[in-house]
Amino acid sequence: MLAEMMAMAGYTRHSSKIHEGFFCTSVAPSLGFHPRGTGAPQLWRSFMTDDHTPVELSWCWSSSKINPSVRYSVEPIGKCAGQTVDPINTAANIRLLGEALPLAPEMDLYLHRHFQHLLLSRNLPDKKELTTDIPQSQIFIAFDLLETDIVVKQYYLPSWRALAEGNSNFTIIKDAIRKLLGPADALLTSFDVLVDFIETLPIQLQPAVEIMAIDCLDPLRSRLKIYVRSRETTLQSVIEMLTLGGRAPKTFEEQDSLRELWYSVFGLSSDEHMDNHPLPEKDHRTGGILYYFELKCGATIPKTKVYLPVRHYAQNDDQIARGLSEYLERRGKKLTTGSYYNSVQKLWCVLPLSVKLPVSYQLYNSPQWKSVDGQCLDKFLRGRESSENWRKYGAVYRIWSGFIPEIVLTKPEDVKTFYTDSSVHSKSPSSNGGWLFHQLLGDCMGLINGKRWKQTRVQFDPYFTHRAVSMVSPQLELAVTKYLQQLEAKDAEYIELHATNTARFPFMTTAEYIFGPLTEIEKEELWSLGQRSLALMGNVLLGGLYRFKLYRWLRPRTYRQFKQFESDWTTFNERIINSRSFCYPLPPIMIQTMSEILFANLDVSTHVLGWLVVFLAKDVGVQHQIRKEIANSSENFVEFCGRKDTLLHFSFLESARLRPFTIFTIPESSPQTKVLGGYTIPPNTSVVVDTLSINHNIEFWGNDSLDFKPYRLQHLSPTEVRKNTPK
Repeated sequence: MLAEMMAMAGYTRHSSKIHEGFFCTSVAPSLGFHPRGTGAPQLWRSFMTDDHTPVELSWCWSSSKINPSVRYSVEPIGKCAGQTVDPINTAANIRLLGEALPLAPEMDLYLHRHFQHLLLSRNLPDKKELTTDIPQSQIFIAFDLLETDIVVKQYYLPSWRALAEGNSNFTIIKDAIRKLLGPADALLTSFDVLVDFIETLPIQLQPAVEIMAIDCLDPLRSRLKIYVRSRETTLQSVIEMLTLGGRAPKTFEEQDSLRELWYSVFGLSSDEHMDNHPLPEKDHRTGGILYYFELKCGATIPKTKVYLPVRHYAQNDDQIARGLSEYLERRGKKLTTGSYYNSVQKLWCVLPLSVKLPVSYQLYNSPQWKSVDGQCLDKFLRGRESSENWRKYGAVYRIWSGFIPEIVLTKPEDVKTFYTDSSVHSKSPSSNGGWLFHQLLGDCMGLINGKRWKQTRVQFDPYFTHRAVSMVSPQLELAVTKYLQQLEAKDAEYIELHATNTARFPFMTTAEYIFGPLTEIEKEELWSLGQRSLALMGNVLLGGLYRFKLYRWLRPRTYRQFKQFESDWTTFNERIINSRSFCYPLPPIMIQTMSEILFANLDVSTHVLGWLVVFLAKDVGVQHQIRKEIANSSENFVEFCGRKDTLLHFSFLESARLRPFTIFTIPESSPQTKVLGGYTIPPNTSVVVDTLSINHNIEFWGNDSLDFKPYRLQHLSPTEVRKNTPK
């Protein structure tokens, strides 16, 4: 990318070769370990960019030239940064600075030695004192690329030093600047103007001082820059800051130029947005507006500049690039390849610019990828705990299933937006569960798409419609009554129920609905097959090797168990069906759908009904009302159970709300680009819903959202219930 940016900016091939060589041999090895698919280094999170990438390349247009120059900033990261050997990452910057000397003949380190000594900490802060607001980084280095030389700049982040001394960043920087001696103290002329401006602002409006930077040149030629961040985001506040409260007036032309740029890159309408209107609220460490004040020998007033935070407040990269490109074109600024917009498109060829950045980079504030499973096992085995822990990442965040990113939604409005085109959604292959999961259930009806799904559904649908099930309800009711009578026949004062003792009844009842009456031998064989399937699913939930086809050679014993189960389960189904009708082989899609019904979905039904029993057992008042409701009903029991306006039905919905079977839904994707929670999600990206966050949302359900109160559903419309209890 550096080579392309230099070519677009008009650098000669000779010049590009010099700078590319330095970048490859000196800069690239200083970037630390490559991120392991997480968008962030493992042990050192650079403050250079929001996704912790430790290098940032840019073009810089001056007022006098048509084409820009190229510059880049980098945080050198040592191989042992953040570890015992180099806990504060001190060695890498020194090394890179030394390697830059041959290309920087005018480099002067007088100011660097002064500020490094007074602004940087040599000791690792106490972890108890560190917060997410304090960056891990302490020093950056930047290079302005000339034809054959470079100008080196150093950036100092004094947060660690300020923390150690119990002072603010501003106090630390003020003290360091005022201790300058000799020719360097000429930089102080305009510094007092800046200090006066900041300190006379009301406390709540004073910007936070973040960084100080210098040019590594002779002090009389060097600039000293102080970076501050303000949470005020109106254009009016920006003009106030840039003029230092009137101390450094801007012409009307300059203000109009800024206003034009503001509206262009943020995609604002001048008819709707006024100068005193803030940008949308953004609670982020780098939210707000960043400014820098430049001090130079002989200058009586600081030079002011502003960084417009398009990453947080603009619509997407396409809108930003178009807005900036139009602004530059009106001023005759371009690149050798044409407009800024066209040039950025050529550089960024991975996705359309309207997709912002790949979502795995954009959603940097997310759980880190770990092991080979990512968060897949946490999602399935520790769903409730994970849901609560991951809420700190915001309304939309990213997790990993193996090496596949999944976007998690936690707000009803985002769920609604995502499902507007649900008819064309695709379920993620095998729920992103890996190779063994695919062998067990990957081709079942619940996990396939399109024509295959329609063809399979045609085979099963007639037997699972509401009407079909209602027709056998009397037989099911008789079976339940008979089973309960058997339990009561033990003449005990109470009945102690265990899942292991009662699991066979719903399993066999469902099996006989599908297969017809089964002999005792067939029942025992089917039960044994179910236990073997359960054991194999246990291997799926171990993760690791079982995610990959490689496991068949590394775990041959369990692979043989799987193949034997697959053969026995197919044989059982074919034997049962052939004994009742006529002979024909069953394709894997039918076999796996039978597995889905008996070995997977049955757990869903028993989970929901089981928790309904638990909640009703605890609430005697609701029990009494339901019995009364049933006694007063003139309908038969099947008709009564089919109604949607009974306390029994509301109790069922409330139980499912409080105890959903799965905390995170099966991943699926939309073929369309979606904007969810302010993020642009590319087409065909796996998305899951955190049902617990929505089901327990106190903003809708109230402060008693964790309590079993079925009456709360009486006054809600079906649409409201569906929106706030996703399944």
